[in-house]
Amino acid sequence: MHSSRLPRDGSQETRESPRTRATHETHQTHRTDGPPLDDLLLSVSRRLRRQWADGLAPWGLSPHQGRALRVVTTDGSLRVGDLAEALRIAPRSATEVVDGLVELGLLVRTADPDDRRATRVVATDEGRRVNAEVLAARTARADEVFSVLSPVERSVLARLLSTLATGGGPAD
Repeated sequence: MHSSRLPRDGSQETRESPRTRATHETHQTHRTDGPPLDDLLLSVSRRLRRQWADGLAPWGLSPHQGRALRVVTTDGSLRVGDLAEALRIAPRSATEVVDGLVELGLLVRTADPDDRRATRVVATDEGRRVNAEVLAARTARADEVFSVLSPVERSVLARLLSTLATGGGPAD
């Protein structure tokens, strides 16, 4: 921070120019008393991801497989390309994820009634059962993380995160 001249009374106190003061005040409104907000948010996100990955171990699933199983179970029947788009991964990667889930007996490939050349993936009964168990375990682990917050704090956090996730607009 640059300062203007020393005070006329000879003290060591410095004066800020109006421009410097305005810049300083603007930066102060974006700071917290602790670590930067982005670092805190990333730290909590990493903690949740680690717990999510660890929570999938009993079923032998990777995080991508857990997400794919949840999407297919929720949507009912998808082409692999649509699954890739939903997961925001490359179609080749989605094919590998589906192959693993088919091998585990959690998904099956079926003919696409709209296109003989295409296939769709559908959750098996076992896949739906495992998905329900995985979601219950995930919820329990998330509840552990957020248990340090009061119900009011959790509600405020949910509202704030929702605002950040949507950029202040409607959810996608």
